[in-house]
Amino acid sequence: MKNQFFIELKMNYKKIIIPTLIMAGLVFGSMFFFPTVADNMGVLEDFLQVGLMRNVLSVFGINAASFGSLLGFYSAYASMWIMLIGAIFFSYFSAEMTAKEEKRGTIEYLLARPTSRSEIYAAKYFTLIILIIGYMIVIGIIGYGSLELQKSAAPYQLDMTKHSPAFEKNVLDNSATISSWLDPVESDFNQFTYSMLLSEYQANEQEIKDSGIQQQDIDEILQNLQESPEGFFEQMKQNPRKYMDMFNIQELSEEEFIKELNDSEQMFKELKIDFLSSNNQVKDYYSMSPSYFLSKIKNKNKVVELNTLLNGAAIETGIFSKYDITKYLTLTMNMFLIIIVLASLSFAFSALMKGDFSAAQVAMITILIMYFINSFAGISAKTEFLKRLTPFGYINTNVADPNYGFELSNVMILISICLLAYIVGLIRYRKKNFS
Repeated sequence: MKNQFFIELKMNYKKIIIPTLIMAGLVFGSMFFFPTVADNMGVLEDFLQVGLMRNVLSVFGINAASFGSLLGFYSAYASMWIMLIGAIFFSYFSAEMTAKEEKRGTIEYLLARPTSRSEIYAAKYFTLIILIIGYMIVIGIIGYGSLELQKSAAPYQLDMTKHSPAFEKNVLDNSATISSWLDPVESDFNQFTYSMLLSEYQANEQEIKDSGIQQQDIDEILQNLQESPEGFFEQMKQNPRKYMDMFNIQELSEEEFIKELNDSEQMFKELKIDFLSSNNQVKDYYSMSPSYFLSKIKNKNKVVELNTLLNGAAIETGIFSKYDITKYLTLTMNMFLIIIVLASLSFAFSALMKGDFSAAQVAMITILIMYFINSFAGISAKTEFLKRLTPFGYINTNVADPNYGFELSNVMILISICLLAYIVGLIRYRKKNFS
């Protein structure tokens, strides 16, 4: 098989050089749009968050909020060239690898060599894998270079998963200086309370869901809290039964529930007064919502000053960074996996078909259909299940997710698809009648 592998590699490696260079050029060139997007993100984000545009972006799996980050832009824009176009190209290429001798009528010469069909099939498949690896190495290097080149134009990103008690102590030790940067206004308190409650929800998400509260109710509550905490108190008092049923509160009457709300509202108002009048907000309230204060520092472009004040800890710990190299490598590996899977399916599909059947074109069309099924599935929760019908549904390109990384179960499913495709194609290739 070794000799056949080198023959296949020699015959095919030149065919991917030009497409790889073109793709690398598209990725590199598309990243030059990032500084313009970053400079106008305030206006652009308002436009992208409009209902219609938000739905359009969700179809293509693009998170509008991440568009202004360097890696978010790369994931939403450049990865489209790498993953979708790359998958289409290698699917076409892989289908042609198994079909070309049959279509040209030269398969008899290949089978006449002292090499078994299994060895021929394996040599072709491993050649395909090596070529895809070469493609992803080139693209990975170009992508990394593009990110480094545009890093100076990128805003800092906040990663709360890197936050630690040691960092919190460092912040509190310098709380007076940091507090002087914040200039709080009334609307900041709403952001503070929302951030605090959101952190509490995320920390107890599974317990809250297990209590029977529906996800749509949770989303409604969070949205109301973000818009106006005071208004949310009024909503609950106007329709107490709705929220008592929502929270499964059975031990209180409606009058008792409203009394509890009034007490909570009074505490909220007192906290608001204390928060806005505090001479050292960071010392008094940082521990309640670190994410609020660090986001505030980021939005005020004080990350460099904070890093200097904390002797480099803000950046060295990874809490603030231009982009996360680990997330970049994970994104690259996810794109590599989807290309391998789709190319493997096309490779097997070509082995299953007759030589005069246009397997390569059908493979390309099938990939596009699967991509748009996966995109359509992102429109609403009701269509979410459709994602599992395509390989695209088993990878995650949402680098804005704080916990972004590999999902081992999905990786195993994709690898299993590759192995199954290889075995089915091999069985068919060994028994195939080429005459």
